[in-house]
Amino acid sequence: MTVHSATVQHDIHNVIPETASTSFVAAEPKPSPLPQEITTTTTKGIVPLSTITSKIQTRTEKATKPIRAAIVGLGIAGAGFHVPLISSLSELFTLLYVVDSSPPSGITPINARTEGEVTRDDEFSYTREFHDRFGESTRYLKDYEQVLKDEEIELVVIATPTATHYDFARSALLAGKHVLLDKPVTVTYDEARRLGELAKEQSRVLYAFQNRRWDSDYLTLLKTLREGTLGPITDFVSQYVAPSLSLVLLTSKI
Repeated sequence: MTVHSATVQHDIHNVIPETASTSFVAAEPKPSPLPQEITTTTTKGIVPLSTITSKIQTRTEKATKPIRAAIVGLGIAGAGFHVPLISSLSELFTLLYVVDSSPPSGITPINARTEGEVTRDDEFSYTREFHDRFGESTRYLKDYEQVLKDEEIELVVIATPTATHYDFARSALLAGKHVLLDKPVTVTYDEARRLGELAKEQSRVLYAFQNRRWDSDYLTLLKTLREGTLGPITDFVSQYVAPSLSLVLLTSKI
């Protein structure tokens, strides 16, 4: 029996790998120039290819814009993990709303006097403290239904208590949103299965926030296991010992 140990440095930028089939990220297109006089046959007859190309390019430009997201729940998971992650990937995501039953610090009702007020919406005044924490374009909502009705929102991140996950996720999927669910995904397996079926019916992505699986150390370990470098593994121990370090112990029969 051999025990292998390794202390591995996390790569925080390796959040969404190129091989992640469920990623929300659209690759940047590299369209080739097409002759304007070429035509093609469609169900509507002979159509100039330039017309179709123009429509495709319009859709492509829309697809490469940052994904417009809302985070539901501003507890440890929502405010401590999801907000910083989304904010750090501004080229990929735009955080439009944060939703919670209690307003975070930095905002006050519109009719209240606010020191250092910087922006307003129909209900609240937002201070620099709020924008520094959540982003310049972010607004606070107390009513989750407003997120579901907003056609601009593409992704809903649910970081509320586990018992509420099923109902929140189901509502978002039915509203045509992609959903990222914090772990544990649901209270029961049956709820998770039903959400998966609904996501397929709606042609939407439903994904669990298993964030460590995309870290560089875990990807390296997965590659090593698949290649059989360490032989048959009998035990696996992973200890999170620091913000950027992970201690991994593997026991094999070699």
